[in-house]
Amino acid sequence: MKTKLFKSMLFVVLSTSPIILQAQTYNISPEIVSGQVYYNDGIISDINDVPVNNPWLGGDDIDGTKVLKVGKSARGGDPFVTNAIIPFKLPSRPTGESVNAANLKVNLAYLRHWIDAEVDLYGLPYNASSTINASDYYDGTYSDPTGTVTAIQSGFIVRDTGGTEPLGTQILTDREVNSNSSGDTALTTYINAQYDAGAVAGDYVFLRLSINVSSASSPNGLLGAHYYGISDGQTANAPVLTMEFTSSPTTNTWLGGSTDWATPTNWSEGTVPTATDNVVIPDLANDPIIGATTGAVANDITTNDVLTIASGGSLIVSGTSTGNITYKRTLTADANPLKAWHLVSSPVTGQTVQNFIANNTLASGTSNTSFRGIANYKIDGPGWNYYLNTYSDADAFDAGKGYSVKSATAGDVSFTGTYTSGNKDYNINQTTNNYNLVGNPFAAHINLGTFFTDNNAIDRLEENTIYIWDQSANSGNGEYTPKTSLNDAAFEIAPGQGFFVVSGIAASNKVTFNEANQSHKTDEFSKTASRSEVHLKVYQEGIEHQTKIYFIKGATTDFDNGYDASLFGGVTYNLAIYSELINNNQGKKLGIQSLPNNNFESMVIPIGLKAETGKEILFSAEALNLPSDLKVFLEDRATNTFTRLDEANSNYKVTLAEDLYGIGRFYLHTKSSVLNTDNFLLDNISIYKTDNSNLRIAGLQPGSVSVKLFNILGKQMMSSAFKSNGVQNISLPNLATGIYIVQLETESGTLNKKIILE
Repeated sequence: MKTKLFKSMLFVVLSTSPIILQAQTYNISPEIVSGQVYYNDGIISDINDVPVNNPWLGGDDIDGTKVLKVGKSARGGDPFVTNAIIPFKLPSRPTGESVNAANLKVNLAYLRHWIDAEVDLYGLPYNASSTINASDYYDGTYSDPTGTVTAIQSGFIVRDTGGTEPLGTQILTDREVNSNSSGDTALTTYINAQYDAGAVAGDYVFLRLSINVSSASSPNGLLGAHYYGISDGQTANAPVLTMEFTSSPTTNTWLGGSTDWATPTNWSEGTVPTATDNVVIPDLANDPIIGATTGAVANDITTNDVLTIASGGSLIVSGTSTGNITYKRTLTADANPLKAWHLVSSPVTGQTVQNFIANNTLASGTSNTSFRGIANYKIDGPGWNYYLNTYSDADAFDAGKGYSVKSATAGDVSFTGTYTSGNKDYNINQTTNNYNLVGNPFAAHINLGTFFTDNNAIDRLEENTIYIWDQSANSGNGEYTPKTSLNDAAFEIAPGQGFFVVSGIAASNKVTFNEANQSHKTDEFSKTASRSEVHLKVYQEGIEHQTKIYFIKGATTDFDNGYDASLFGGVTYNLAIYSELINNNQGKKLGIQSLPNNNFESMVIPIGLKAETGKEILFSAEALNLPSDLKVFLEDRATNTFTRLDEANSNYKVTLAEDLYGIGRFYLHTKSSVLNTDNFLLDNISIYKTDNSNLRIAGLQPGSVSVKLFNILGKQMMSSAFKSNGVQNISLPNLATGIYIVQLETESGTLNKKIILE
C-alpha cells in the first residue's frame, strides 16, 4: 500500500453575530508514518485485507487519478467489497465554544460501469491513534447497527439518474459531492459529541463511506468489479472537512452597583457584556443606562423594561431581545416657532404617536394651541401635517419614517419600545416634489456610503444624496445640508436621525435599512488628504445661505451622481444661492458641485441666486486648500465687475433692481491673475431648454443679441432678437422630436450649441 496524505480544512469562526470578529482558518494534513508497510490497494474490505496498525489509506491508480474505491474491487484477483475510511485530525476546541456547522466534501472522480447502489456516510468513535481497525468495515443497509457508530447521511453519494451517468458506462468526469443540510447537522452533532466524550486536539475522528447493500446480495451495485472512485489526498481534490466554531453564550447579569452600563463591576461576569453574552437585566434600584459615548452589544438580551440608552449611545443585539428599551434624544429649544425643529425617527419598535405626545413636553402651536410640535411630511403637499394634543389613534411610528419634532424645553425626548431587528423597508413615493422624509430605525448608527450601496437599485433614488437639517446653520435659523454617497461616504447617521431622500422613477419604490449596516460611532477618524473647496455665501437682512464647490480628482464638469448634490427642493426659499453645471447644463440647481482638481482657470461656474428686489445683498467666500497662486473672483455681469472674495473681510455688496431667481448674472472664477470684462468668454453662456416649448439663454453680457434655431438638415426653424439683461427665455415653435442647433450672435461674437427636443 502506498503512503497517503489526507488534507482537511477546518474553519474556526469566533462569532456568527453581525459584529465581525476575527476568524482563523486551519489547513491540516496528517503525518506520514515513517517505515509503515501499506497493503494491497489501500482500501478497507474484510478482516483479511486490513493490515496491522494501518493509519492511512492509499488510493488506487485509475487512469492516472488516485482514488479510494467504494463498492466492489477486484484489483487483487477475487472481488471484495470496499469502504473508504478517512481520518481527520481534530484541532483544539476553544474554551466555551462548540462546533456550529460542519460539512464533508469529496470529489467523485470515477464511476465503474454498473454501480447503482448508494453510498452512506457514518462517523466512527474518536481515537488518539490514527489506526483503522478491521472492525471498522461495514456493508449493509443504513444505518449501521453497531452502537458506537454514528449514522450521518443516507445516500451521501447517489448515481446520477438524470442521464449524464448512465449504467454500463465508465465515467471519468469529476463532480463535487457535499453532505446535505441534514447531513451537515448530523455531522456537527457527531463532532461535538466526540469532543464532549473527551476528544482533544491531536485526536482523530473517522468518516466512513460504505455501500448501502449487503455483500450477500447481488444488485447491480455489487456485480463484478463496480465501484465509486473518490479522489484521495494525493490529489488536488482531496476530501475536505469544514468546521465552524462559535462561542457558547455566557449569561452576564446586571448587578446595578451604579447606572453605568460600561462599568465592569456592574456585571456578574466582572466584564462589560460582549457580542457573545446573553444579557439579563433585573429590575434593581440602579437601572442601566448606555451612556452617550458607549456602544453596547449583546447576543440575547432581556431588559425587563428598565434599559435606557442616552442620546448618542447605541446598542446592537445579534440574537433576540425581550422587553422594552427607552432611547433618549437630546433636542434644543427656542421660543421662536420657526427655530429648533429637529428631524427624528424612532430607534425602537412600538412607540405610538399618542404616547409620544403624552410623555414628552412638546411645543404648542402659536395660532392654534392644540397643535403639538410633531409633524409628518406631506409628500402630496408639500408641507407638514401637525398632530393635535387630542390625537388618540394607537398607530406607532413606522420603522424608517421621519418626523419633525420641536420640544418646548431644551433636553431629552424619549422613545420607548422593543429593540428593532432585521432589515427594514420603507416605501417612498414620487408625488408633488418627490421628497420623502425617512429616518434611521435602529438603536445604532448606519453608514451613509453603505446605505446608498444597499439602495442602488436603478431609479430607486433620483440622486445619491440625503438632506440633514442642520439647526446651527444659517445664523441659527437652520438649513438643509446635503450629504452625498462619495463626498460623505464615511458619514454616520445617528440613531433616531431623520433625513430626506428624493424618490426616483421606479414603479415600486422603497428605501432599505440593512441590519448589517449598524455600527458604533467613535471619535477616531482616518486622516484624509484635504480637498480644495470654495464656500460661497450670501446674506440679506439676517438670512444666510451658501453653496459649496469641491475640486476633486475624478470629478467632471458634467453632473456626477454621488459627488454633486441638488439644492434641497422641499421648501420655499426667500434667499438662496446655488451653482449650475459648467457643461451640459440642464438647469439643475446644485447645493454642492464637484469639479476636477485641475484646469482651475478654465472653469467658470454659473451662480444662481434667489433674492428680493430693493434689498442689499452681500456675497462672501471661504477658500480652503486652494493652490497658493489661485484667487477667487465673483463676476457680476449686470455691473461688469469682478470682485475678489478670498481675502480676509472681503465681500461684494449690491442692491437688486428687481427680484432675481436664476443664473446669468453672477459667475465664480478661480484665477491666478486679476480679472476684467475683457476676459469674457462666449463658452460661459448656458443654453438649455426648460421644456420643449421654452429655450433659456443665461450668462449674456449686456447688449444686442440675436438667436436662430436650425434643424439637423440646416433648415432655419425660428429667429429672434433682443436686448440682453443676463437671462432670456425664448418661446419655441411646435417642433418635432430631434436634434437642433442654436446659433447665438452677440456683440462679443457667435456661438453654436446643440439641443435635443424630446
